[in-house]
Amino acid sequence: MLDRQFNETDLRLMLDDASGYHVNDQEGRFIIETRRDRQVWEIIVEPLYDEQTFLVVTAYPLD
Repeated sequence: MLDRQFNETDLRLMLDDASGYHVNDQEGRFIIETRRDRQVWEIIVEPLYDEQTFLVVTAYPLD
């Protein structure tokens, strides 16, 4: 997160503002589409079904 200059609060705001999602190429993962500072971002997540939550793998802006 530090490399891309955002923190957990920023990530939570991006997730709250998600506009869509689709299946990732890697099985069991999804890409959440969102925006931050007027730029499109993707957040890669992996559901943890037993815990009814998900693990954030990475997040990055699209160029």
